[in-house]
Amino acid sequence: MDPETEWFVIAALWVAAAVWAAWNWVPYFLMCTVGTGYESGGTEDPAAIEPDGTDPDYAGVFTTLRSLGYEPLGPGFMRLRFAGWQWALRTRVQAFVHRPARRFAFAQQYPFPLSGYTQVFFATCWADGRFLLTMSGPADDAVRTEDDAIDVRATDNVHELERHHRDAADKLLSSGWRPDADTSLDTLLAAARESHRRRRGQECEGHRPVFVELFAVWLAATAMPTWFLGWSVVPPLAGIGILAGFRGIDLNGKITFARAARSRAATDRARESHTSPTGAT
Repeated sequence: MDPETEWFVIAALWVAAAVWAAWNWVPYFLMCTVGTGYESGGTEDPAAIEPDGTDPDYAGVFTTLRSLGYEPLGPGFMRLRFAGWQWALRTRVQAFVHRPARRFAFAQQYPFPLSGYTQVFFATCWADGRFLLTMSGPADDAVRTEDDAIDVRATDNVHELERHHRDAADKLLSSGWRPDADTSLDTLLAAARESHRRRRGQECEGHRPVFVELFAVWLAATAMPTWFLGWSVVPPLAGIGILAGFRGIDLNGKITFARAARSRAATDRARESHTSPTGAT
């Protein structure tokens, strides 16, 4: 390779490495500094969320929610911005409402690698803008603020989730909280957006140590070859390779998590027919 061609090849690799680095590090950095952004929208069209036979997991969730008294409300979407390595993560939402109890439920469906898994949420919107949310997850957890109560339960059994949510709502009712009389889809979406706005940035502190550690490894892997070898193909290739490795590890973790989520959901929802809905409003 003649010197001029070699110079252009090295320059092209450095440009590629810079673009690849910005594409990956910028959303991760923003998640750790300003927090994950949140958008949502939807339309009230009950017929649009009827199961079409292509997703057995969602069909089972739909049937169970209907048996608990939740009516189809309509389709929607939720989009997270600056979600780890991703600039945006969009999910499909199928919303339901229990009008006598003034409660909502929604089934959230994810893109690959979580495709085939339907995560179930129950929500109550309160007249003063407060928000109660109960959701399935890998482990029990809870977030409590003056205006928000977020409960994560280690079960995908819809009856159990609904019972947990109902019990939490009853406690808040007894303490003076009053549910919003408006049970439209707009009410649910607006309450979820406002709740996320109030809590935005709270997750930053937990993400920063991992970001700093990964960024330090990548920076060292790029800087050291540059220091010793100067203008060559090795430093940009090292930077590209390290980031590709990070992304590969992240994807493998998500695939493993997705398999566990689908397995847990199948096991928990197999108990649906044996779980008593006693006490459902």
